[in-house]
Amino acid sequence: MYLKENITATVLPDLGLKLRFAAIDLAPNEQLETGFATVDRERNLVRMDKIYSDKEILSVVENLGPASGTIVVIDMPKSLSIPGKIVQEEVKMHPLRLKRASGKMLDRYEARGYKLYDTIDKMGIMVLLYFNYWTRVNYDMLLPYRSRSPQGCRALQTALDYQLGVKNLPTNLAPSSVLEAIVGAYASWSIWAGTPDEDYEIYQDDEGHRLLIAKNRPHLRQPKQRTFRRRRR
Repeated sequence: MYLKENITATVLPDLGLKLRFAAIDLAPNEQLETGFATVDRERNLVRMDKIYSDKEILSVVENLGPASGTIVVIDMPKSLSIPGKIVQEEVKMHPLRLKRASGKMLDRYEARGYKLYDTIDKMGIMVLLYFNYWTRVNYDMLLPYRSRSPQGCRALQTALDYQLGVKNLPTNLAPSSVLEAIVGAYASWSIWAGTPDEDYEIYQDDEGHRLLIAKNRPHLRQPKQRTFRRRRR
């Protein structure tokens, strides 16, 4: 059951000063790798990294530049307290909570993500939660390979180039967590470059957490540069 009664549309502050658009593909704990990626206004990949601890994550975010010029989105990790592979797959379609037949509510997210969100928010940086799985569905980027296999990573890295137009991608194969973070960085960029309701929607829950729903790829509609032909004399 998707509880939506505590979520309302929210209005964003002025986006004109935003220069860096980052994403954190957050792991459930500090023992597993977290992917990080940042793009600029032209969708150039300016940083990608594989990090582990919350301290490292906050250090990287703080060094992106002025807080007023940065947008960060966090892909929240699945809760490790949810047992069973079937239920683990089920949580993909329930972005907030699961309601069991007994009436018990299971949190979809690990608490680590909320704590990181609150800390980044206190730094004065615009931060949002988002759903990487849904984002890839909306961007037509679901691939017929296991996500962490070499074939899956290679296919996703190719899709980042051809379907999202991300520039300066590495020539060598990047880790899956970093590739997922690049998808999120594009979604973060779409807040600045896109049109509300058409390319994305943003909601806010009763605890003040902003949620990003990435819908379309705004770079596909950006006007192409005009070319001029010489007139024949």
